[in-house]
Amino acid sequence: KELEIAKTIQESLIPKEIPEIEGLDIAASVNPAAEIGGDCYDFIKLDEDKTLMYLGDVTGHGVPAGLLVSVANAIIYAYSHLKEIMQIMVKTNAILQAKSQANMFITLAMLSWNGKTKKMDYVSAGHEKILHYNSKKKAITELESGGIALGMVPDCSKLLKKHPIDLNKGDTIIIYSDGIPEAWGKKKEQYGMGRLRRILMDTAAHADLPAEKIREKIITDLEAFMGSTEQADDITLMVVKKV
Repeated sequence: KELEIAKTIQESLIPKEIPEIEGLDIAASVNPAAEIGGDCYDFIKLDEDKTLMYLGDVTGHGVPAGLLVSVANAIIYAYSHLKEIMQIMVKTNAILQAKSQANMFITLAMLSWNGKTKKMDYVSAGHEKILHYNSKKKAITELESGGIALGMVPDCSKLLKKHPIDLNKGDTIIIYSDGIPEAWGKKKEQYGMGRLRRILMDTAAHADLPAEKIREKIITDLEAFMGSTEQADDITLMVVKKV
């Protein structure tokens, strides 16, 4: 019963609906491997023009991971008034490192979108590489990752770096947790980055396909690959398309 209550509380932390953000079409979902998950995503309006969005993945899953992800969500909200994603990440890291166990940390990809200038920046804290589909070149690139997971060292300010994303109309980026490429299929093989890139290419190449349809097709392909294999890790996906 307590796990059911905890699950309900955790579900309330996930956005009920995707906010309308000028210039972007967004879809996102999380499917925990246990009653309590260790993945999260959210959207925070920083001001009239700026919106912050992030996707995080705590080590492991279950109750310990669920507790840490809830704390991380709260800290990010508390520091969102700073409006600068590097500052938010550094402040969040400092508290997580001081208050969490040595073997508990969270990888995080945080993005900042300016609806006025139509510019996107991101910071990766040891997270999976963001995939960028370029509609003009009809090609996919893996954006620079690096950084260090939050909660590992007291000060990560020199280990993180902010990068721009050159988004053109029709471009699509996906942010995801490692539960997708590392998912196991019925033939005892992992889904892998190659398959993820292929399904993104097949779907994002259709200019009229909305973000939600791209998300659905990726998840459907993943589920077909997994078949009856038990889900071993949380599966979280965010699709962001410039319109």
